Amino acid sequence: MRVSLIVASEPDSFNHKQRNFFASIAAQTYPHYAFELILVDGQGKASTSRAFSEFRQQYPAISASLLRSPSPARATQNNMAAAQAGGDLLIFLADDFDPSPGLIAAYVEYHILNPDLNAVGIGPGLFPDNFRKDIFARWLEDSGKIFGVPMRRILAVWPKTFFYAGNASIKVTTHPYK
Repeated sequence: MRVSLIVASEPDSFNHKQRNFFASIAAQTYPHYAFELILVDGQGKASTSRAFSEFRQQYPAISASLLRSPSPARATQNNMAAAQAGGDLLIFLADDFDPSPGLIAAYVEYHILNPDLNAVGIGPGLFPDNFRKDIFARWLEDSGKIFGVPMRRILAVWPKTFFYAGNASIKVTTHPYK
């Protein structure tokens, strides 16, 4: 299954993206030839362009595009990337955490096991254990107050109206923009 990994770039107050985010994309266990990365920069930051350029040089086998958006809004950036995507599966990924090596493979497996065209894969973004020392990080993941469900729950019952676009996937049957 061809996958389009869509990432809306947002402000990076922790300055971690340039160090870890792209390395996490390259560490994916899903075959590099079977996915594309579409990064949308709504901030117009030189550091994002530099980091993306370095990523492309280090990992030329991964198909990757950097789009510039006139808006910093995640929805606008996601729509812009979806219009360019060539995958059968779109994974919307927040850039404020580093994806685990099996992230893409897990979404593909979910959609293979759930062939309904309306199935949406939803996954949490979790802090590394050393970040969980911070009370806010623990509250954010464990309470469910921000996203509607606790992120560390093993078997979550997701509300029918829940959609967290920071880490979610949908199937594409046709490409309406093409």
